[in-house]
Amino acid sequence: ASHFYAWETSQRLGLGAEGGVRVGLAPYNDATDIDRLLEGLRTLPR
Repeated sequence: ASHFYAWETSQRLGLGAEGGVRVGLAPYNDATDIDRLLEGLRTLPR
């Protein structure tokens, strides 16, 4: 878990010790990359 160099924003979002997931996309990402990302996110606890 991390605050992604945005401690205040993390605090305001209530992320606390659980942290969060940071996703970055680029022009070379394609639909397959997005599908894999969504599959991975679905496995995370809420």
